[in-house]
Amino acid sequence: MKSTSASADADPATAGPSRMVGRREPFQAHWDERAYYADAAREKRLKLLLHLAPYSDLLLVTGPQGSGKTTFLQRFLAGTDDAWQVLYVQGDPALDAAALLDALDGEFSVRPDEGGDPDERLRHLRRNLHILRRGAVPPVLIVDDAHLLPESAFSLLAALTAPREDGEEKPIGVVLSGEQEALLARLAAPGCEALQGRVAHTFDMTPFSEADTAAYIEGHLAAAGQDPDGAFTPAVVRAIHADSGGLPGRINELARVVLHRQRREKAASSGAAAGGALLRYGGAALILSMAAVALVYREELGALLEGGQEIVEAPPGTVTSVPMSPGATLQTLQANSGPGSESHDSSPGRSGIDPELETDQL
Repeated sequence: MKSTSASADADPATAGPSRMVGRREPFQAHWDERAYYADAAREKRLKLLLHLAPYSDLLLVTGPQGSGKTTFLQRFLAGTDDAWQVLYVQGDPALDAAALLDALDGEFSVRPDEGGDPDERLRHLRRNLHILRRGAVPPVLIVDDAHLLPESAFSLLAALTAPREDGEEKPIGVVLSGEQEALLARLAAPGCEALQGRVAHTFDMTPFSEADTAAYIEGHLAAAGQDPDGAFTPAVVRAIHADSGGLPGRINELARVVLHRQRREKAASSGAAAGGALLRYGGAALILSMAAVALVYREELGALLEGGQEIVEAPPGTVTSVPMSPGATLQTLQANSGPGSESHDSSPGRSGIDPELETDQL
């Protein structure tokens, strides 16, 4: 039987393999078994970890941030035997001895007693672990980001993995993952000497080669159903590898930048193409509109031309009105502003042209 658990502050998506389907972002931070890529060195380490975990006191998985430790642990968890009973814990400064004991007791004890004496609970837990192991159900504890655990949690792990007085098999297999320097410093702290002495093997997550970086990118794109459309050229992959140092977490970040830039350039290109089409088709629409106006008023224009009427430019001070009806003639309203005429005020009611009449005729 397999079981996983995470601290209250951990992302649930990292607590176990996801079951995502369909198209998705190819370089997300969460675990997806379909997109998992491992070079030959990681595959070798994984097989050895699966072999040692049920029988060893303490195993370490170390590497810098972004080296793929969590992904490696998730792949390990997916490959464990169905007979194993596994507790997966996300390391956190708040996960002290009491909280860790609660998690262990809840997973491996038949009747967990969270309110009892801690020492008695620990003895009861160790008896249950022994029963599980004798029943061919190896208990395994996995702690990711273990370097974040407080000192009290390491003290509990030391007591939990202490040898049995009868010399029988180890009580529980423990796998601690974390940043190497910080994790080793925790194990070297006063009171943890015994725990440090139980480390059976250390698995260091080494960076990818340039060829592995290319295969990693290609595998993630294929698993997500994404077509890179030439975005990841050999030169781009080479630059990603150089900048990332071959660390999978950093490769993901840089690959997302490349995809974002490609999408932005495509959107800008599509916008420019749409603008050109608007100019082409807009000009044609203007011509069609002018032709439509000519058709609507063709009778009026024809009537003016058939009447043989001459359009004469009116002298200054003249307002002209052209009634738009068949047979109409041009009318000129001459303002009394010629030489020798009487001066007129431009205020309403005193002009030579009634403002209301002028408005109507225009």
